[in-house]
Amino acid sequence: MPRAPHRAEFTVRATQEQDAGMLAGIIRRSFAAVAIRFDITRRTCPTHPSFCTDRWIKKDMAAGDVYFLLMRDETPTGCVGVKRGKEADTWYLTRLAVMPDTQNRGGGSVLIQAALDAARQRGAKSVQVGIIADDIRLEAWYRRRGFVVASHARFMHLPFQVTFLTRDLDSSPADDFSDA
Repeated sequence: MPRAPHRAEFTVRATQEQDAGMLAGIIRRSFAAVAIRFDITRRTCPTHPSFCTDRWIKKDMAAGDVYFLLMRDETPTGCVGVKRGKEADTWYLTRLAVMPDTQNRGGGSVLIQAALDAARQRGAKSVQVGIIADDIRLEAWYRRRGFVVASHARFMHLPFQVTFLTRDLDSSPADDFSDA
């Protein structure tokens, strides 16, 4: 049986606009199962990450979003975006995506750490992320990484409620979560 990857086997690099197509492909494939599990279609939620295009990524980057690419053995296996919020000291995680065949092996934690470090370097005091409120497994995953539920919201353009989780960067060491 092949050995499962360990966090140390992953590397992360910042991306550029020419990576937009690759990032969009990773995001689409990584979110496909979520779309199926929550019955999300292009009709019910055209902005869901399972329908991501390179145009979305390029637009994000033009607006100042920073994307990181997760690599394993020179193979792109995931990504995450980070962007400044309306308040300069709050940043947002966006489109955290890990390819299905690499999930549950530590890559998501590596990406979160890269995003937290990037936000901290840019003056963030906290980082927030929004998830489907009914995704209790994902909420638990973020909680194990130091995030706490901040609020819930319903948006007219989304067929689900959103849970917002936040992590205070001042009170948390840079790498204080495990892959459990």
